Amino acid sequence: MQTVVWGTFGPIMDSAQAAFGWEDSIIAILQSLGPAAVIIFILPSNWFTQTYGARKGLIGATFLMSFATGLRCISSEDKAFTALAITGGAINGIAGCSALALPPLISSLWFPPTIGALAAQLGTAGMYLSPLIVRLPDTSNSTSVASTIVTTAIEVVTKEDIKEDIMKLMYIECGISVGLFLCIIIYFPAEPPKPPSVSSKAERIDYFQ
Repeated sequence: MQTVVWGTFGPIMDSAQAAFGWEDSIIAILQSLGPAAVIIFILPSNWFTQTYGARKGLIGATFLMSFATGLRCISSEDKAFTALAITGGAINGIAGCSALALPPLISSLWFPPTIGALAAQLGTAGMYLSPLIVRLPDTSNSTSVASTIVTTAIEVVTKEDIKEDIMKLMYIECGISVGLFLCIIIYFPAEPPKPPSVSSKAERIDYFQ
């Protein structure tokens, strides 16, 4: 889900540009925030997870995701949404540190085979579902009488229509993120009653060492 939120605007770039007047540079900034945040915060994030455990690491990550996606739901006004999307992207990028590090840790704690490492790839596939919700802008510039007659039977997609679609996508992503956050708070044990493998019960070396 963190990967889906990070890649929200890539698959709907044309629609986002039409709705909010974005240049290509804004899309590039939004896509760069995730890797940039990981570079800056990966060490403290991993220290937190190793010190306080997978449960608190996941609570922190899903809280950041919920906060980041919630920010994007506040306003659809062009300048405000742009600022909120960039801020939310940076916060979600911090959550990405845990999203990258926690799946192998959770797999080693709970399962003999490592399966959690594939989660990010599933997220990459999932973010390409967004065009099913957000319509493309109308690129037709014809003003002929014939085309006008034809378009009366076809839905003309306006800027406001696309903006409404994008905000609907923001609400969906926020709802899923908040749902995950609440599920983890309600029930996500730090570790299983019995270790599933020899490696899962091995003592970890000191983080800074």
